[in-house]
Amino acid sequence: MSICLFASVASFQQQAIGEDKYPTVDQLPASDLLPDPFQFFGSDRRVKTKEDWEQRQSEMMEMLHHYIYGPPFPQINKYKVESRTEVPLAGGDVIKYTADLKLGPDLSHPVTVVYYLLNNKEPSSILIYVVAREEPKDEDAIDIAKRGYDYTALRVAPYEKIARKIYPDIRGTRTMAWVWGMNEMINYLTREHEFDKVILTGCSRYGRVATLAGALNQRVDLTAPITTLAHAVHHFDEIMWGPGNVKWGNEEYDTFAGKMNQIPVDRHFLGAVIAPRAYLGIMGAEKPAFNEGHVEAYEALVPVYEWLGVSKKLGLYDHSPRGHGVDLDDLHTVLDFSDLIFYRKKPDSGKRFDQISNPDLVGFKWEAPAAAKE
Repeated sequence: MSICLFASVASFQQQAIGEDKYPTVDQLPASDLLPDPFQFFGSDRRVKTKEDWEQRQSEMMEMLHHYIYGPPFPQINKYKVESRTEVPLAGGDVIKYTADLKLGPDLSHPVTVVYYLLNNKEPSSILIYVVAREEPKDEDAIDIAKRGYDYTALRVAPYEKIARKIYPDIRGTRTMAWVWGMNEMINYLTREHEFDKVILTGCSRYGRVATLAGALNQRVDLTAPITTLAHAVHHFDEIMWGPGNVKWGNEEYDTFAGKMNQIPVDRHFLGAVIAPRAYLGIMGAEKPAFNEGHVEAYEALVPVYEWLGVSKKLGLYDHSPRGHGVDLDDLHTVLDFSDLIFYRKKPDSGKRFDQISNPDLVGFKWEAPAAAKE
């Protein structure tokens, strides 16, 4: 039995979000253009240095919390290992771990995590796949292990209840509660085991969780949402508020119904907060607005990653003709991108991550500043 306490998540996650700091929907102008990630909000000040950029990243994350996701649940990063079993698979090449943990300030909230590590001496990179309730499959882990990667599928289902019990006074969204759980589990994995890289992915709403968790946790080296409309695409009201859509934003976000072109944040802000760490978007054959959102966000992130000198760490891939969903091939696509940017291995599949562009969807007119100064 072991107990561990460790702080790792980006500090701007813990910032208080002032209710009166940002204007309401009726005080904001309408615009068909994406907001400028290099321009401080409500100011003529533009980013010029790396220090400026870090300040602007904190502001963008704070705005995303205020206008869409609600306040974060502060990470505790404390756990107790009640038990942990190890089962060899694939002739002993892979070890399946099942760990029973207790989380929370008083270590009273039980969770179980299943994960698979290569049975080797050198640290491997781990692919973390965010899911709802399903357990990771042995056959998927063995398949991924052949690529030289560790693997787990982390379930978000238990964490909303736990987060709300620990923080009854925080009016956070379900998404932020799930993000809290993912980062508690990443803390456990990276404290108990050594990894070369940590890769986080998920599909649809779980891709949104992966993107937010990646933005808030500096331990994540690559974030790769799959067919995810990561709130908010500023002029796609029919997607956000159409019939049958599920509400995932906070109360402030609700005020933008029918007025999405007035919201001063957008999905490229999350990618900008993740930069200079790696980011890959995977889109498919689905509603045009979804894919237009993917392409617009990618186009808006290109100058960010170029300005930071890490353009190769940004990618976009179209898995058409498949639509909204995920399968094992998508996980291999994420690993192909990882192999390319981290290990300089061109994918045998021949996949490219830099060829999707649509000049008609470049929804911005701003440019990156001059070369970044220290």
